[in-house]
Amino acid sequence: MNIKRQRAPIKKSRLENEVILAVVILYVLLSAAMLLIHHLQPDDAATKTSSTAPAHDWFSDDAGDKGTADTKSPDAARVQALLDQAGYRDVRELHREGTRYRAIASKDGRTWQLDLELPPPLLTATPLTP
Repeated sequence: MNIKRQRAPIKKSRLENEVILAVVILYVLLSAAMLLIHHLQPDDAATKTSSTAPAHDWFSDDAGDKGTADTKSPDAARVQALLDQAGYRDVRELHREGTRYRAIASKDGRTWQLDLELPPPLLTATPLTP
């Protein structure tokens, strides 16, 4: 005759809880590291991409020099044409910051700081106080 003995209940392993806790802690550490890198990066640092997609050509390492607009480049000529079309004259200090071009120009007897984002063209003008 088989007599079944009463066994002590098996305690559930805490492995699942430990794995979940480890993943949460790793997520928090990675988030903190990414935030730290974001805040320590200089504001004028150019952001680059390693993407080979044609849509990202303007954002890649080969897209141009480090932040200054070459006056002979097609983009600088396009920027100059867009500013002329908007009525701005005496454009100076034209430089590139990622997808944004910044310049100082005159219009209607006032001096303006211009921010032009490409693509699509979005022009923001801020009057400079004398």
